[in-house]
Amino acid sequence: MTDSMAKVIAIANHKGGVAKTATTHNLGAALASLGKRVLMVDLDAQGNLSQNTGFEETDQSLATALEGGELPVFNIRENLDIVPSDLELDYADEHLRNAGVTGYRKLGQVLESQKDNYDFVLLDCPPSVKGMIVSNALIASDSVLVPVVPEKGAIKGLAGIFRLMEDCVQLNDKLTIEGIVFTRVKGNTALHNFYTEQIKEEYGEVKIFNTSIRESISVSEAGTMDMDIFQHSPKSNGAEDHLALAKEILKNTSDN
Repeated sequence: MTDSMAKVIAIANHKGGVAKTATTHNLGAALASLGKRVLMVDLDAQGNLSQNTGFEETDQSLATALEGGELPVFNIRENLDIVPSDLELDYADEHLRNAGVTGYRKLGQVLESQKDNYDFVLLDCPPSVKGMIVSNALIASDSVLVPVVPEKGAIKGLAGIFRLMEDCVQLNDKLTIEGIVFTRVKGNTALHNFYTEQIKEEYGEVKIFNTSIRESISVSEAGTMDMDIFQHSPKSNGAEDHLALAKEILKNTSDN
């Protein structure tokens, strides 16, 4: 990453319920608190990230830009902005599909004008690999951060996103795996270690972050109150973990 060009990270997993949105929101807030300029992009038509940051309804959303309009960027707090989303994104998905090969690059094109304004762009992906939106996200990204809950079925959820990555490399040969981060981790370290080793066996050299995001009611509460974890509960485990993840990502970025 240069001083003038954002690193674009897609937060993605084929499996739902792995805290993609919470990870995007709180990682973005953590990076912002460390002085980095961050743009979060809500790529889910359900608009959970948008709602969790106070955008219940808006006349301007990501769909506007994907269909040829301006990219709507709203400030949340210092160093932290968002491009919100809503149900119109489902129609934009169809629009992209009808555009052929150029439809796969549309998100990257609309983000290009903003990349000089940020250090990081975080893409909150929907829990699916079938639509055009996730493909657009991976083709627009430098790397993919994969949240995983250490439980039965974790590896099955990873398979879909890694297969899609292999397909998208044809249109984005710089795409790499940022790493796997375990989320919603309960106190059972033996179970956590079991799934960590299972994933290492299955995926070999894929990086697994040293930081794990512990299960925390404060994280859930923050989202429902239109806050990030640092605004809601700055001394909680959730705040500590997301800050540690941000620092680990910064170190990895500076090392590469």
